[in-house]
Amino acid sequence: MEAGGAPHARRAAIEALAAARALDMLRPLRSSVPLEQARERIRAVSPAFDGDRTLHQDIAAIEELIGEVRLRL
Repeated sequence: MEAGGAPHARRAAIEALAAARALDMLRPLRSSVPLEQARERIRAVSPAFDGDRTLHQDIAAIEELIGEVRLRL
């Protein structure tokens, strides 16, 4: 999906990024297999972060995952 795609795709990407971060913060606990697989797909295009950085490229990459149906929400 192109950057600047549908607003709902952008919101879904932001929510997916926030969910991946939440799962990261719960380590060493694990979630269900499907959620861990989704987190792995997100982390493949958006590495975990522990400081401040811009996230627009990460969000665009997750939008692409959603558009390619490699990430189902």
